[in-house]
Amino acid sequence: MSTTTTRGKDEKEICTYAAGNNIASVTSAAANPVARSFLEASTNWFAYVLAQRPGIQAPILDIRIHEPELLSDGYIFIAPFHAAQSGPYIFDTNGSLVWSGFGVAGPANVYNFHVCSYRGADHLCFHAGTQTRTYSKGHGVVMDGQYRVVKTVHAAAEGLPSDLHEFRLNDNGETALMTIYQPRQLDLRKYGVTSGLGWVLDSMFQEVNITSGELLFEWRSLDHVPPEMGYHALNISEEGQTSETAWDYFHINSVDKGHEGDYLISARHTNCIYKISSQTGSILWELNGKNSTFTMPGFNFSWQHDARWILENETTSVISLFDNSRRSHDEVGNLYSSGKFITLNHVTNIATLDKEMLSPDTSTGQLSTQSQGNMQLLPNSNLFFGWGAEAHISEHLPNGTPVWHAVFGQEQNPNSYRAFKAPWKGDPGLTTPAIWAYGRTNTSRTVVYVSWNGATEVEAWNVYAGESSGSSLQLAALRAPKDGFETTIVLDQHYPWVTVEAVGKDDNPIRNSSVLKTFIPGVLIVFTVTSRYLWANLALRRSNEYMKVEDSQNDFALQGQSQQ
Repeated sequence: MSTTTTRGKDEKEICTYAAGNNIASVTSAAANPVARSFLEASTNWFAYVLAQRPGIQAPILDIRIHEPELLSDGYIFIAPFHAAQSGPYIFDTNGSLVWSGFGVAGPANVYNFHVCSYRGADHLCFHAGTQTRTYSKGHGVVMDGQYRVVKTVHAAAEGLPSDLHEFRLNDNGETALMTIYQPRQLDLRKYGVTSGLGWVLDSMFQEVNITSGELLFEWRSLDHVPPEMGYHALNISEEGQTSETAWDYFHINSVDKGHEGDYLISARHTNCIYKISSQTGSILWELNGKNSTFTMPGFNFSWQHDARWILENETTSVISLFDNSRRSHDEVGNLYSSGKFITLNHVTNIATLDKEMLSPDTSTGQLSTQSQGNMQLLPNSNLFFGWGAEAHISEHLPNGTPVWHAVFGQEQNPNSYRAFKAPWKGDPGLTTPAIWAYGRTNTSRTVVYVSWNGATEVEAWNVYAGESSGSSLQLAALRAPKDGFETTIVLDQHYPWVTVEAVGKDDNPIRNSSVLKTFIPGVLIVFTVTSRYLWANLALRRSNEYMKVEDSQNDFALQGQSQQ
């Protein structure tokens, strides 16, 4: 009779099992570096988080709040950069990895990773680019449910790369909105640049036809908003002298298109939201900033991101935005960052704050994030937040109560420009399940590790094993439940050869792995201890816990990995 063990949701095992009657389990908080050093020093082997996919080093979600009955349906989509492996990732709400997209953008970073509709089906969209100071240079990417790139979308001008701050499909994927930053020369004498023309970043956005690449609409900040409307003053020792250091006076960071065809944009450095006419490009109204169309009794926002249409008619508009209220240590508005819903009365020109949502409590109080961030309205009216540079993500009830909260990648201090939640069906049809099989000796029980990167429809695993790699493989484990990214299945005896079959709903087979020979190590490091538990005095990062190595028979083996 086989047994099944799964990598823990809140902890990650960082050594293999010593198969047979002696099965050692070493756990720590997310492969803690101190614990890893202990293992390496003790065994002279490198200990991987994942047995059969050692190349995957995904961020760990440290879940602080989890109320599953109150959550919306869907997976979590983040794209950390400044991380051990920067790239797009999908997680479930238990914190288990679903898909690692490390490498899909080559050496570029990934931003704004989310589910989008393209040609009538759900796809994955993101911007792939290289960051340059406050913006990036790259292009949009569309991937299908098999994680294949089916379309790259470029700005409609030769030599003009798009920017990270927006890549958004419209009209069922017929068109795309994207931001662009273009350095331009301008007379900046009144701002302190006296040695010839200075350099300014022109914040642009375009709407393009995805199929033809045709430019449908283009808007430039310098044609409508002069630099003196900004709050980010020119520091001539750092900005404005060259094209590489062009003054970012406007800083466009979101674009949304309303049902009437007009655009809503956010400009971080003018502290302003603008409605832009799709017919003329003129500014129809401004909210906040130095020339606001509306009075704002009792509230304000600053250094904001992610402005979105919620409702719009002739007399009223409702918008949402992520209010950073902070740009740096010295540039601070409100004490905390928040999500805001604002109603605009076009008859009275009064803006009203309808709702404000703060982050979940942390060890330092509510979050104040100086860059990035977003708020997503979910189908069940819950709100999902990415807290930008703070690497926190959370889901809230409509009244603001947090019902899910996680922190990721604390060791690397990564950023994810935005974070999203959405239903998703992934079928990595061009790949097969990845397996690794291990036996301590040729008479010990075989342990099988299996995962399938990106597969969302797998319910269980069938294991077939035998004495040879031919057709004589027999069923050795039936419907071992899938639980988390990597499942560990302990068979009832030693098998020299194994293969695994992915099983979906209603016991339908999906796909088989390759047939793999069980690995039997040539060297074992065996520790003998005189008690049931060996306690290693390791200071883990978030607590004073100890790493416990448990063995039921005093003798156990810590066995390192070999890469396939």
